[in-house]
Amino acid sequence: MVRLSGVLVCVFLMTACQQASSPTVATIPIPTTDHTEGPEVVSTTAAPEPAPTSAGEARSGCFTDEPLLAEDGFLGRSDTEDSDSQTLAGINWTDSGDCAAVTLSFRTEPGAPAVDPPAYRAEYLRHTGIVRIELGLEIIDSALSDQAFDTALLDGAFVAYEPSLRTLMVDVHLAEGATARVRSLSSPARLVLELERDQTDAGAPVFGDAVVLLQPATRTPPMVLEGYGRAGLDVSASVVTSAGAFDRTITFEDSPTRWTVFEWTIRDFQPGPVVIRVGDAPPIEFISP
Repeated sequence: MVRLSGVLVCVFLMTACQQASSPTVATIPIPTTDHTEGPEVVSTTAAPEPAPTSAGEARSGCFTDEPLLAEDGFLGRSDTEDSDSQTLAGINWTDSGDCAAVTLSFRTEPGAPAVDPPAYRAEYLRHTGIVRIELGLEIIDSALSDQAFDTALLDGAFVAYEPSLRTLMVDVHLAEGATARVRSLSSPARLVLELERDQTDAGAPVFGDAVVLLQPATRTPPMVLEGYGRAGLDVSASVVTSAGAFDRTITFEDSPTRWTVFEWTIRDFQPGPVVIRVGDAPPIEFISP
């Protein structure tokens, strides 16, 4: 996973009452979930079914049927209005090292397995090493807030609340660069992310106990800073560049999960060193051209 280092924009996000020490950037430091109702989470070591080949023929990839895997950007969407899904029930995964799959499962309001998957929009944010699956408004709750994978291709996942849209999203954090696609399946309702390692680098967020900071998509203004923090916290943020400083307070609204999304756009700053700090997360450093 790529780690960015450089010199000076400082985003200071410090929790109101305490500031934890900065952990090193490695696998996702996910705390124990605080849900009293355990998520339906299952891990396996079996690989996704490989593409069929004839005798003596080398397999060309993990998945050769449609849709083809994408290297970055938009992966697909569904605007269905016929879903009976209301709760994200669990996350299952498989990882063989070269091929991986992550399956989101859903249940109905009474608690039965859902038949029809929800509306969604999926995007591969290679610059920060994440596949993001935004769920439709019909998904109003989640049985889990985060999940560690710690496999060859997969670091973990966060379920975060987007207050401006009042929706939930699942960010799947990758351990290496890969191509990706997302499929929607029924009976039972599932959204399936399929990945194939492509021997390239992908970006990496930085993790604290209370804040996850994503790599910015651009290093020139306007620059959007985003991530998620512990729901219910007020944090102070400070961005320092070679030409000046920016300050603000961010409130993480209450959430159906542990995490609430934040976004802050820095619209104008001068080229030069940039250091971004968010609470107890390690800094992101680079030189703005």
